[in-house]
Amino acid sequence: MEILGLSGPREEPENILKRIFWPGNRPSEADLLSQRGFWVCLGVALLALISLTFQGHWMVGIYAGLIYFLGGIGVREHSFKAAVLITLAFGLDILSIILTGRFPGFLVIGAFILLMTNLRGTWIVSQAQAMMEPDTLPTRLNQTWTDKLVDQLPARMWPRARVIFYIGVGLYVVLECFGMILIAFRGHPAHM
Repeated sequence: MEILGLSGPREEPENILKRIFWPGNRPSEADLLSQRGFWVCLGVALLALISLTFQGHWMVGIYAGLIYFLGGIGVREHSFKAAVLITLAFGLDILSIILTGRFPGFLVIGAFILLMTNLRGTWIVSQAQAMMEPDTLPTRLNQTWTDKLVDQLPARMWPRARVIFYIGVGLYVVLECFGMILIAFRGHPAHM
């Protein structure tokens, strides 16, 4: 009956790649995207902290790690401005890697693509929050330590940490641009 079209409209199978890279306009789907954005930012924060510490720049590693962690909190709290700024900061990081003559790596490029998809998800949820009751968004869990980290911590921290994030990421972007200008005009120190 289904082949003949007599059983009603046929439902398309769920496309996981479409859900990851182009979420629907449902706030619940975009909320899951903001959770993933938090995890991506947390991963980038840890990667920056570890790699810069091993390169001997532990203070810069702590600073970059803090910026990406706070950006992840902003993304989780559906701040479109935070999503744009953290994506811009990571894009500048990639550009500085390219300017030094290295390839950023597939993991870094994948993280950047995921951060870019968060822009749409954050936009969808931020628009939905303005028009809907807060009860329409999925409830935040509080049972496991990951629930506390991804659902409870951002809700408590973001109102207090938002100003620190905006000032910190602004300084981070300015310093990143200054560093790229130095690399462009003077060359990478390893090539001297």
